[in-house]
Amino acid sequence: ETKNNETTTQNNLYNGNGQRIQKQEGNNTINYYYQGSNVLYTTNGEGDKTSHNFVGLEGNTISTMRYDLTGLEYYVYNK
Repeated sequence: ETKNNETTTQNNLYNGNGQRIQKQEGNNTINYYYQGSNVLYTTNGEGDKTSHNFVGLEGNTISTMRYDLTGLEYYVYNK
């Protein structure tokens, strides 16, 4: 990505199943933790949880809870 003539590089790390387990962009790191093929939760570079997904009986993500400095945000998905 290039903004105002500055380039940002994103580096990704994958496990043996082809799942992205880490994303680094600038000074930000996101780690991905899986339950089967679904992302169960993410953490930042300090190990603080940044999101948690709730998986339905059919293996689909039904809601997400995201953590930030001001509190929690909830997202519900309809299939």
